Amino acid sequence: MKADLEQAEQRNLQLVGEVDERHACMETLNHSRIRELQQDFRERVQCVRSEAEQENEALLEKGERERASLQEELRLLREKELQLEEELSSTSQESRRLEEDLRAVKMKLIWQFGPGGRWSEPEERFSQIVKDYELQLRLRDRNDELSSEVELLKNQRSEKKSRRSAGDAPNWTQQHNSDESDMKRGASPPARKKLQPSDKTALCSLEELSGPALSIQTELAVEQMKMKHNEDLQQLHIQLETQMEISEVEEQKSQVEQQRERADLEQNFAREIGNLVKSLRDEKDELEAELQLKMDRETMLLRTQLEEARSENVSLQERLSVRQQEVQSLEEENSGYREEVLLLSSRNLQLSNENGAEFSSPWRPGVGRMLREAWQPLLRSRKMEGP
Repeated sequence: MKADLEQAEQRNLQLVGEVDERHACMETLNHSRIRELQQDFRERVQCVRSEAEQENEALLEKGERERASLQEELRLLREKELQLEEELSSTSQESRRLEEDLRAVKMKLIWQFGPGGRWSEPEERFSQIVKDYELQLRLRDRNDELSSEVELLKNQRSEKKSRRSAGDAPNWTQQHNSDESDMKRGASPPARKKLQPSDKTALCSLEELSGPALSIQTELAVEQMKMKHNEDLQQLHIQLETQMEISEVEEQKSQVEQQRERADLEQNFAREIGNLVKSLRDEKDELEAELQLKMDRETMLLRTQLEEARSENVSLQERLSVRQQEVQSLEEENSGYREEVLLLSSRNLQLSNENGAEFSSPWRPGVGRMLREAWQPLLRSRKMEGP
């Protein structure tokens, strides 16, 4: 019986040692697993945080570069827009000036040609100019003919005066007839018509006149021809001035047409500049919209990554809390085991005391049964834990 008690005590001590060792091992394992989980969690959180910071820095640097490039492009576009606006303003001022010049030229032409002028009928005006020019040419030819006739009459008059002193009256009549025939032969057909009398009575009266009367008539005819010549010259001068004014008007008209074409070209250029400015503004707005959309997408991506990191952090924290609960349950189980061991130790001590008092008494079969009942819960718990 004493040997059984000693053996039971040894087994009890061995079980207590094994339980303590197992509890210590479990605590060590739990602590190591907790430390590993915490270290893994810290490393993963730090890795995710560093990756997020690197991505944020890269995105910020990229955004800064793109913003700087876009600001440079925007500055260039604004400078170009200001330059185009200045060109547009200068072009509009030039166009207004040309329009004012055109209105002034129109008013001048209307004033020159009268309210019923022929500005709206350029073909008729051109034909009238051609007719006036032909008339001027005919008048010039007539003026030349009259000038030659006047010179011829002057020469004949001087010859008659020289011959009058040497001859008598019949000779004068004969010379006068011969001079008159020479004048008629030397003169042009229009001049002959002017020199011929209108009827025969006038011719007879002219022949009956004496030498001085004929000289007076000749001088009168010469004076009339001079007056007619001066009038023709004055008329020709007026027509030439009119022709010069018409040519100036035509030149002004061509200048006005050129200015109008230039104004049209400048207006087209200004319109093209406006279209270019509009296209540049549209392109600038499109680039800004694309940049904003890209930044929004990158921001959403970063937010998604941060949400994923946060969710992963939450899951790791949940796992850590589960592990902590497991450790707590193991500690509670360990404390239960310790209480059972203490209870078994106290029961064993009590049995040892009882057996010591009854050491000399005979063996009772109920003692083994009591020991088996005392050790049965411990054996069941060890079987449930497994090998």
